[in-house]
Amino acid sequence: MTLVEAVPDAVDRLEEYVPGDPRHLYDRGARHVVRDADGASVRARVHLAAPVVAARPRARAAPIEGGGWRITDR
Repeated sequence: MTLVEAVPDAVDRLEEYVPGDPRHLYDRGARHVVRDADGASVRARVHLAAPVVAARPRARAAPIEGGGWRITDR
């Protein structure tokens, strides 16, 4: 168990996060992700751009061919 899993309420207070508050710049959720290290599928807590924030790049950005991206310069 990670610290974030153990104390989610404390993290929310630290980030001043209130679920459903329309003033937030992000929404929090969970997604299944694949770890590069071993290919395992795990559930991850993620921060997603709130609708008001996500609308800006969607209005101006071009889609990424193939629909995905990866950081390769590590």
